[in-house]
Amino acid sequence: MSSTPSAHLQTLRLEANEDSIAYAAAQLRAGEIVALPTETVYGLAGNARDAAAVARIFAAKGRPSFDPLIVHLASESGETFTSPSRQLEAQGWIDAAALSEEAQAIVDRLVRAFWPGPLTLVLPRAPAVLEAVPGAVPTVALRMPSHPIMQRVLQQSGCALAAPSANRFAQISPTRAEHVMAELQGRIPLVLDAGPCAIGLESTIVQVDAEGGLALLRPGKIGASLLASFGRLRRASEGAVHESTRPLAPGMLSRHYAPQTLTRLFETPLSLAQSLRELGASLQSARAGEGIGLLLLQAPDAELRALLNTWPAHYCRWLSEGGDAEEAAHRLYASLRELDGLALSALWVQCPTQEEGLWGAIRDRLRRAAAAPAD
Repeated sequence: MSSTPSAHLQTLRLEANEDSIAYAAAQLRAGEIVALPTETVYGLAGNARDAAAVARIFAAKGRPSFDPLIVHLASESGETFTSPSRQLEAQGWIDAAALSEEAQAIVDRLVRAFWPGPLTLVLPRAPAVLEAVPGAVPTVALRMPSHPIMQRVLQQSGCALAAPSANRFAQISPTRAEHVMAELQGRIPLVLDAGPCAIGLESTIVQVDAEGGLALLRPGKIGASLLASFGRLRRASEGAVHESTRPLAPGMLSRHYAPQTLTRLFETPLSLAQSLRELGASLQSARAGEGIGLLLLQAPDAELRALLNTWPAHYCRWLSEGGDAEEAAHRLYASLRELDGLALSALWVQCPTQEEGLWGAIRDRLRRAAAAPAD
């Protein structure tokens, strides 16, 4: 089977049930790639031990070879963990000897606290790990997802699954099966549809270094303040990560999660209101396709609502009327996709100021979504 995606490939979209789970597992054992739901976003999965399957993932997404993949593990592996770091070593995923006793103890505590769940650990990789999976860096990213459908596929296939988000590289992550179909139809054989993802943002990624220090490489639902209780935590730079520096984990490039529409961030409601005032009545005469879409964090205050009275209602979304971070995260990518599909000239987005928890994760995604494309 070729790793090059075919424009004529028929993509099946099947409701997740006993038969389709068994079919997906068989496809994965045969070396195919399958889009599957997780609690975070939909992933494009292939056998992490099969070089040809991993190559198909990169080809279908148009993903550069230097950008690492996350390996997803079956939860049954965790049920017998007495020393998770040693068991991950026995399974051929990590080099536990490269970690101090303190670092191993921290890995063990993190696994017991957060697996299965939305935490990815970046650890020294074992020689048996395919070089293409981590993108030729000396680490491997591992996660144990909690989504029941993903877990049943993992267990029935008998494969650990490399699974980045099921979309074209650097574009908006999919949280529904229809998002996967919109981008990958004709490029992959199967999408397993289990409805919308519960969290809606990718997993938190943490590196554990040899001495037990923690580096937050990508924020997510599991926040920095909670992780800091497990060890010395530093936050990775928000600056650009280019191919020459070999990112240690996905989602670290300066531009990612990006709409096709030109996107501008506003750090405060005041700055957004000022720009709306400056724009004035010009939108009233704007023709379709020349409008500006708005993505707000929560229901606008009285001043901002008054300014929005002249705004076309279908050009405006807010993530959570009550300002709830979990609801906002759940709706973020779907809302971006809706606005991106309206043929707008620009998208104005209100950005959270918080650095912690889900608001911090939303801020991270939006800052990367609005970054200028590379030359």
